[in-house]
Amino acid sequence: MSTGEKAGIVQTDEQSEPKKSKQKIQHDQIAKSLLKLRTVLAWILKSTTDEFKRMDLSEVEKWVFNPAIGSDTSDDEAPPQIPMAGTESSSLNDGSRYFDVKFYTKDPKKPEDSISLIINIEAQTKFKSEDYIHKRAEYYLSRLISGQNNTIFANDNFEKIKKVYSIWICTDPIAKYRNTITVFPRTAKKLYGRVRAKKTAYDTSEYIIVGLNDNYDSNCKIIRMLDLLLTEELKDAAGKTIQLTAEEKREWLKKRAEILQKEFNISQEETEWRLLEMCDLSDRYRAEDEARGEARGEARGKISGGAKEIICFAKDIGYTYEKTKARLKQRLNINDDEAENYMKLYWNEKEK
Repeated sequence: MSTGEKAGIVQTDEQSEPKKSKQKIQHDQIAKSLLKLRTVLAWILKSTTDEFKRMDLSEVEKWVFNPAIGSDTSDDEAPPQIPMAGTESSSLNDGSRYFDVKFYTKDPKKPEDSISLIINIEAQTKFKSEDYIHKRAEYYLSRLISGQNNTIFANDNFEKIKKVYSIWICTDPIAKYRNTITVFPRTAKKLYGRVRAKKTAYDTSEYIIVGLNDNYDSNCKIIRMLDLLLTEELKDAAGKTIQLTAEEKREWLKKRAEILQKEFNISQEETEWRLLEMCDLSDRYRAEDEARGEARGEARGKISGGAKEIICFAKDIGYTYEKTKARLKQRLNINDDEAENYMKLYWNEKEK
């Protein structure tokens, strides 16, 4: 049982999606561990946030505190517990939420604060829709703010709330988001009168969408780096996947790790084994999916053949359309829609 369930909290993070396979969970964890590398986080902060964009990369690294990876494991496994950077957000009314990577940092302009910023990074492989990605990012910001209650602030001390960032790295975005970085900040809009509110008073959250390029040649350094780190396929200029043998793929992954070391100072030792393991897992669960698909296809073929025999026999002995359909549902253990499809396919076949 998860930590949230022990407290009477319903697990909701991925309840709308099919349960992930063990290999897919392992694959996601490796991808998150790549994002958790301190140099990678420093590149992301420097490339996307105002607070760090003017600092040297080596200096930014020093401001990254306790990066933690969220849990995608089964309900009876608790998320990693790292002081001041737990990845679980729990609410009695809204269930538990695990962030891919979450960590704290200081604003270099406010070195006196023990914590100034809370950063969440999400690796998004499926860009379901534009509405989905924006609304989900807003929701995560809300959880990052409300989760500060009784940890960062208590009672009505709302002035102590820290700014939060949610950075969404989309590996396969829709076309208009490809090879882009977009910041969505809180802004003030005057409707009547003149109030000059200081920005720090309302500048409590931003989400950022990073759409990767998928072919490793972006002129934007952070997109090129993240492509090398997270995108698994090698594609040509037209965006078509280049088919590689297992050995060629491993050589390409090793080359990527070398490029990451040379261009971005990201440890080749830290990345190479992760890239190779992620690739092996991808190949393994892709093969399993194909095998399951073939098995389902064979099963559907057998059911279709059986449906045809039942329908033809029922017509020969004078069954009505509805009686034949009912018989079909009973014999093949299928639902009404499936039975109707077979009836449309085979009922009038002899008359054709």
